[in-house]
Amino acid sequence: MTPLELLEEVKGRFVVLYHNNDAALRRLLRQSLGKYQDKAGVLLQTRYPAGTTEAELPELYLTIAECQDEMLRHVPVFVDDAEGKLVFSPEAASGPLTLYWLARLRDWPDDRPLPYGCVGLVGDYLEALIDIPNTSRTRDAYHGMDGPIPDLPSMQELRARLTELEQQMEESRAILPVSLVIC
Repeated sequence: MTPLELLEEVKGRFVVLYHNNDAALRRLLRQSLGKYQDKAGVLLQTRYPAGTTEAELPELYLTIAECQDEMLRHVPVFVDDAEGKLVFSPEAASGPLTLYWLARLRDWPDDRPLPYGCVGLVGDYLEALIDIPNTSRTRDAYHGMDGPIPDLPSMQELRARLTELEQQMEESRAILPVSLVIC
């Protein structure tokens, strides 16, 4: 599911969507992706052939998590900021290399499928973000009609939902598998 598909799916969760400004909803989508990036992170991997000593940074690269050779040994790697490249230590490597890296989810292209593991929490967080101004506008609409106001969650309850989702994100954060740590 792409970010825009996720946004459409989340918009469909609301019976009435008062907060339906496209630019505002896209900002909330980016905020939701950014919160997941900060709290949980998305761990991706890229393979390089044997003998690779330098390579371009992966698209959407945020930071290195680990690099290993085919024997699962740690391979030193650093980023040459001046050149915008990864530099691998060739004497430490045996065979192809696997780079594990954290991605910039906040900058994820709107038309590219999101990593599967983040879709649920990003969507739930986006729904909670939209629910705050939507509930406020619902209250305003009922006040304007001088009718009875339905039982709506308070702002404290809506913000508590955000905090709960942030905690869930932290609990599901991208952690290196033990096989990557034991070298």
